[in-house]
Amino acid sequence: MYVLITGGFDPIHSGHLNAFNKAARLGKLVVGLNSDSWLIRKKGAFLLPQSERRDVIQNLRMVHHVLDDWNDDDGTACQAISKFKNEYWNRGELLAYRDWETDRKSTRLNSSHRL
Repeated sequence: MYVLITGGFDPIHSGHLNAFNKAARLGKLVVGLNSDSWLIRKKGAFLLPQSERRDVIQNLRMVHHVLDDWNDDDGTACQAISKFKNEYWNRGELLAYRDWETDRKSTRLNSSHRL
């Protein structure tokens, strides 16, 4: 199973690492990384640019892949979920999603799931 967590992760801290570790126990962890502009809208600024956050997260042992090229202009993770489904669905894998920012519980994404 592949598991998706989205967020800004700026700065990355032990709470993020705990969430990553828990998610990675469920399957291969894919991290949806929000853009710098998303962080500016949410927090007024960013500490680390997206490229640096991506490099740090991609080098964590529990992370399988980082999605950082999705459109988050609408303030949601819908585009990340769509990209995640498109990239991993065809592999016949079960998918799960957790929104770090809203702390929603994991939900299996299946053919009846609608965004």
